Amino acid sequence: MFGKDDIDAPLASKRHFPSSTERALDELVADFVGEESAPEVHMKLRRPARQISESVNRFLLRIHQDSEVLLSELTLHWTELAGAETSLQVKPKSVRGKTLVVSALNQTYVFLFRDPKFRDPILEKIKMFTDGRIESIRVVTAGW
Repeated sequence: MFGKDDIDAPLASKRHFPSSTERALDELVADFVGEESAPEVHMKLRRPARQISESVNRFLLRIHQDSEVLLSELTLHWTELAGAETSLQVKPKSVRGKTLVVSALNQTYVFLFRDPKFRDPILEKIKMFTDGRIESIRVVTAGW
């Protein structure tokens, strides 16, 4: 049966021995899809492994307690959020309440961020990425 500590079981390996709950789930899946196709189904249902630091950061973001974690996540994904060209000229600096403060290398980008056509698509991506925690962007020059 699936979930036992034999080599052919989908969950049993050198690093993981299934709990009684996991064994029961294995048996339910095997009964539903058949024992020969159950391992493929099991692999599709498993969550991908992730580092503990990623889990802690997600938890802190979920309870809205740490703006530094939010800033580090925004910095990490800044190229995807702002675009390749803009991310070279403008960098996230801090989070103040619901405002993301970004630092621009020159006045041109400060001026560009005043234009809603340029700012709003980036802001919408940031809102979606932060689940609405960031509602506005303030652009300052690098010397601020």
